[in-house]
Amino acid sequence: MKVAVVRMGWPGSSVGIVALYSKPGSRSFLDYDLCERLRELSLREIPKTSTYAIDMVRFPLDWGTAQDSAEYVYKGAVPLKIWFCGEVQLNWLITTDGDPKSSVSLRINTLRESDQIKLEEILFDMSYPKVDREARNGVPAEIWAGRFMSKKNTPKAQIKLFGDIYDAREKNNKDRPNYSVHALKQGDVVMVETYIQRYRPSTKPNDQWKVKYQLKKLYVLYVGDDSGDAPGDVPDEDEDI
Repeated sequence: MKVAVVRMGWPGSSVGIVALYSKPGSRSFLDYDLCERLRELSLREIPKTSTYAIDMVRFPLDWGTAQDSAEYVYKGAVPLKIWFCGEVQLNWLITTDGDPKSSVSLRINTLRESDQIKLEEILFDMSYPKVDREARNGVPAEIWAGRFMSKKNTPKAQIKLFGDIYDAREKNNKDRPNYSVHALKQGDVVMVETYIQRYRPSTKPNDQWKVKYQLKKLYVLYVGDDSGDAPGDVPDEDEDI
């Protein structure tokens, strides 16, 4: 059974799934069971490991205070990890030839308006200076998650593929098998696990920073129809704090 993904209230969330067909390039339908699973995932939290679905993240958020932790948002003694779900819009985990990349990234089309709003709030309000929303004229932020796979000047042959990607299509399978990075494609629905990281843009003074989502893991929830990646811009890679 398939249902149109329309705006619907979820327990614990003020705003439900936003209609996917209102977002360019998104599918119009998802399985009912997947919609229910997305609802459950939006309420997940593991306080012991400071891991929370984005809907369960509570403000204010604080940066680490020690020199070796200041670039990440911390909750207690460990960096905060967040989950959010969405469709893969652009996939830059491998080269066009299927080889490893020194820097990997994904652009995600969030499935719920409340997730998009909260992810934007972190990107805008945790930056210094804060991003002026009014100056954006209502244009939504692109949601990217990425990370470096090697240090500068690492020989190409030593760069490894991004391997923290798991097949989570079976709800009750606790032993998640690895999912091939070569199989991931535009239109697949994934749960993304990230840290919240700040970095210094190369064109800005040293007392300013921006915020990005550092990719930790990917969980494949739904495999979409075959489609190739559209060309697109990759976010600038700047110096981490």
